[in-house]
Amino acid sequence: MKLSKQELTSNKIREYLFDFILPKEVIDNNQLILESSPLKVKVTVQYVSYLTIMKIEIKGTLTLASTRTLKPLTYPLNVNDDLTIAYDKEEDLSDDIYILEGDELDLDELVTSLILSSLPLKIVGEDEKETFSGDGWEVITEDMYKKHQENTSPFSDLASMFSDDEKKS
Repeated sequence: MKLSKQELTSNKIREYLFDFILPKEVIDNNQLILESSPLKVKVTVQYVSYLTIMKIEIKGTLTLASTRTLKPLTYPLNVNDDLTIAYDKEEDLSDDIYILEGDELDLDELVTSLILSSLPLKIVGEDEKETFSGDGWEVITEDMYKKHQENTSPFSDLASMFSDDEKKS
């Protein structure tokens, strides 16, 4: 869906509701996204002075691969973001303001980038183990390490070096 500059600069508050599915090439190029259900998108556009303020809400469900086991996991998506658009490069604007080049704003590209930037870096299923271990090794959390350090004396290994008779004297 594309919005023209005329639609973006109208003095009315406009609301756009549409269903959105991530494009196949985005899913194919992203290792964590396995599938996308139709997402509900609500865009509210308001022109104020020389700027357009957009409020964007995206809700739906994605199927993502677990970062540990690559098993499919359901991820509820709920994105709320604001975008401020300017039309004149001459204005002294902050870095938070998007300058529209051309006569149209592609909402599909905007929604796709918001979805991709909102994905978690780590997604783990509830049934997946918190730690991993093997023959003689174990991956532990930082909290587990601190607890182990508190309960371990730095001299505890020395006690096994002496016989019981030497300990008594």
